[in-house]
Amino acid sequence: ACDAGGRGVLSLRFSQLPAPPCGPSSLMMLPAQSSRLQAQAAPLLRLLATIGTDGPLATALAPTEWISAGSAAALLHSLSSRSPLPSEVMTVALMEHRKLAAVTVRLEGCSGERGRSCNGTYHRLPDLHNDAPQYKKEGGPQLIYFDSERQLWKISATGSTNGWAYTNSSKLLSGQWAGAYSTADGLPLLYELGAGQTASSASSAASAASASFASSPPAPPRAGAAPAVDTPDWTREQDGELARLLESLAKSKGMAARDLSSESLARAVAQQGRFARLQAIPIDALHARCQVLCELNERCFEFLLPWLALDRAGTPGTLAHELASVKELLFNEQKKLFFERIVGATATSHAQLTFRFDR
Repeated sequence: ACDAGGRGVLSLRFSQLPAPPCGPSSLMMLPAQSSRLQAQAAPLLRLLATIGTDGPLATALAPTEWISAGSAAALLHSLSSRSPLPSEVMTVALMEHRKLAAVTVRLEGCSGERGRSCNGTYHRLPDLHNDAPQYKKEGGPQLIYFDSERQLWKISATGSTNGWAYTNSSKLLSGQWAGAYSTADGLPLLYELGAGQTASSASSAASAASASFASSPPAPPRAGAAPAVDTPDWTREQDGELARLLESLAKSKGMAARDLSSESLARAVAQQGRFARLQAIPIDALHARCQVLCELNERCFEFLLPWLALDRAGTPGTLAHELASVKELLFNEQKKLFFERIVGATATSHAQLTFRFDR
């Protein structure tokens, strides 16, 4: 890489870089890498943080194994420098927001004696269940609801929240469903049914998106149709207040911050006087920005932190310095779990260990 005067300022030797924790290697279980490997990875991560990972330049320069860590670095750089979000992060945030805001969903693919009755169109009910949306089948008792204790979405064939025919991860319209009765039964495909959209056209679009999203994420919604979620639309103080709100609300509800409904956020902002900077923000923008902060936490702690030399947090221009600048956006529970992983990986005795940290 060269600066404006044509002088070489960066030299990358990809062959010397190990596979990152997001790749299929034993390194993925390590909560922190050695200082030697961190030093080797720093130039590449710094470059990917600047140019992003969703363009042709990153594809040409970076080994595919480094894209996940690079995308985390790019998102961190956006929030630290208050610059626009990477387009793929914007797309993911808006998609997750739309999933939890869906009014009508279509369920297909269930089979077997009990499962077949679950297929059909579901409409969102006005009341929340466990502070999450719930959906009732059109013309039947079947119900889709969220189990906050087990952190799972469930499909009930009887309409009761005490039983289920299928369960999914904490993301409503994505992830793998599992059947409660028989693995031989067909597993559901659940997708949003937009206004004026037929079930067949929506099903085709959902199937195509599911098959291609990993390699080619869909384009974000049209300009003007999406809530104000980009970093320049938010102040650093608003982001900090939103992070504190998410942590407080998720802890009191016993659920992940990503699964909080827009209604729960709106009630908390209205009822608690601690979040005055958020009161003028439209609820759709608030909920979509919530997904951005959740992406930051998931990507940084899973893919990026093991490769950062945190003792360089006081050195401007390093990713560790950028991480320290947004420390109020990193959830305390995630910090605790990360440090527990480090302690567990480096403990040499069975004595109980305690630690304190200020970030």
